[in-house]
Amino acid sequence: MLQDKERVTKRFLEAAEKGIVVRKSSLSCQDLVHHLSKSGPIILLTDASLLHCDICKVNKLTSELRGCLPWSASYTGHYIVLCGYSLSNEKFLYRNPSLSDRVCAMSFATLDEARCSYGTDEDAILICSKSWTSESQ
Repeated sequence: MLQDKERVTKRFLEAAEKGIVVRKSSLSCQDLVHHLSKSGPIILLTDASLLHCDICKVNKLTSELRGCLPWSASYTGHYIVLCGYSLSNEKFLYRNPSLSDRVCAMSFATLDEARCSYGTDEDAILICSKSWTSESQ
C-alpha cells in the first residue's frame, strides 16, 4: 500500500509539472452532471461488484440480491466512462470497457455507491473537450 501511495504521489507531481491540473476534492452527482453538460466525459474508478446496467441488466440480479441478503463482495476496481445523463430518470449513461460497444445506464444513487466505495478514493478524471461543448450547442 505504501508503494502505491508513493507511486501515485509521484505521478501527481509529474502531471503538475506538465501543466495537468490535479485537484483533491469530492464530487457530487450534481458536479458530475454539470461537467457532462458543459465540458466532456468523465473517467471514474468504481467498485465493479456494485456496477449494473438498467438497460442490458448486466450484474442487475447480483446487485438486487446483495440488497436483500447479508452478502459482501470483495472490492474490484474498475474504470468506466460517464458519457451522459437523464435528469428526468435520474440516471447516468456510461460505457463499460469490459462490455461490447454499448451504452449502459445506472441510477444516480447506485453510481454514487459504486464510485464512493472503499478503495476507489473517489478517483475521477474530468475530460475537457472543446468539441464536446461545440457539439452540444
